[in-house]
Amino acid sequence: MRQSHANFNNEIKHLAYSHVSVRFLSIVISVLFFFNQAHSQEQSSTDMSVWSDFKMHYVVNSKISYSGETGIRAIGIDNPTWRIYIKPSLDYQIKGNTRFVGGLVYFYNTDLESELRFFQGIKAVWPLEIRFPIAHYLRIEERTFSADDITNMEFRLRYKISTDIKFITTSIIKYYYIPLSAEIFIDLSKGRSNFNNQLRLTAGLGYVFNINWSAEANLLFEKSKISESDPYETNNIVLRIRIVKRINGEGKGLRELFKAK
Repeated sequence: MRQSHANFNNEIKHLAYSHVSVRFLSIVISVLFFFNQAHSQEQSSTDMSVWSDFKMHYVVNSKISYSGETGIRAIGIDNPTWRIYIKPSLDYQIKGNTRFVGGLVYFYNTDLESELRFFQGIKAVWPLEIRFPIAHYLRIEERTFSADDITNMEFRLRYKISTDIKFITTSIIKYYYIPLSAEIFIDLSKGRSNFNNQLRLTAGLGYVFNINWSAEANLLFEKSKISESDPYETNNIVLRIRIVKRINGEGKGLRELFKAK
């Protein structure tokens, strides 16, 4: 009886923390959106894109994991620019639920422009012991653009806050979930001529088929501009299809595996 009462209290505590975490994320997303709208310029346009990604994540042990990701993006609908990319990365546990992430991304566009991007960042999951843990991801990027024998370099800072809301469970390893995230971008190299993201909001529907496979369909809202002084902005609405394959090299539990999502 005492054990049942303790379990009930723990469940109530988890529900309370989950409500707080989802509410907190909703407030963050709302604040970012309205702040961005308040600072938007009059000249803007809206475009649509379709992205498709495949990611393979391999857990070596409790400290180290690595990923390989590739995908293709159709930017625009009427006359799309096609963008292909590959993204290898390494993930190392610093302490507890804090991890270092480093890697590179190579993009190639059909308009003959390419980008090589190195990134280093910190991932942390807090609070963790709730039904919907909040993930934080802070990273810096060094971006090199090449087009028409001209090479430019810029630096960018990114911060993303996200969670997954599990809402239909068929078993411990098969369930639906709603991924939510908000991300801000800070250009550290002023005066560049490339379009730079400012804000990205994401919501979608995902399904975990088993411990190895999951898939997501996401709708993204992006706001971009050329530079701080330029009045022209672009709103981009993106449909993103994402498939993830996980390989657990050391037989870790599901929570450890899914933290790398």
